[in-house]
Amino acid sequence: MSSNKHKSAPSTEPAQASSQQTCFVVTGFGNKTDYSTGRVLNLDKTYQQLIRPSCDQVDVICFRAIDANLTGSIDSIMYRWIYQADIVIADLSTLNANVFYELGVRHAQRPNTTIIIAESVLMQSIPFDLSSFVIHQYEHGGEEIVTGEQERFVGHLSDVLKKIIEVEQRRQKVAVDVSPKSDSPVF
Repeated sequence: MSSNKHKSAPSTEPAQASSQQTCFVVTGFGNKTDYSTGRVLNLDKTYQQLIRPSCDQVDVICFRAIDANLTGSIDSIMYRWIYQADIVIADLSTLNANVFYELGVRHAQRPNTTIIIAESVLMQSIPFDLSSFVIHQYEHGGEEIVTGEQERFVGHLSDVLKKIIEVEQRRQKVAVDVSPKSDSPVF
C-alpha cells in the first residue's frame, strides 16, 4: 500500500498544479438503514475497508465531503468536488436519496470517470434508470465486511481505477480534443 492512506483530505480548493489524481466519494456516513431490506449498513466501513484501500493502491487521494469540510457549508464543498475531482465513486448502498442526487449532478457535469458501486443485496431493488449502468458490487455484513470480501473488492476496484487512470492518461497524450467514452447518460 502507498503512503497515501496517511494523507488528509485536500483543501476545499483543488490544487491545479498537483499531478496526483483525486477521487471524491459520494456516500452516506455512519450507520444507514436500507429501507428496502431493513438492513443497517455501516457505510464508514465501506469507505475505510473498501474504497480508501483501493485508491491507496493506485496512489489516488480519496475523500468524502465530511473529510474535506474544514469550515463553512458542506454543500458548497460537495458540489465543487463533484465537478472538479478526477474520479467520483458513488456508493448507492441503502438507496440514499442524497447519493442519487449527487450522482445525477456528476453525470450532468462530467461525461466520464464516474464509478458506481453498491452492496450486492441492493441490486435486487436498483431503480430502473440505473439498471443499465455498470455497478460494481460488494458484500457488506452490516457492521463489518469480511476479510475475504475486502481483499476481493479492493483488488477489483483498484483495477477499475487503474484502467480509468490509464485511459485518461492515454487520451490526454493522443489529443486533448478527443472525447473519452462517456459513462454519463447526459453526454
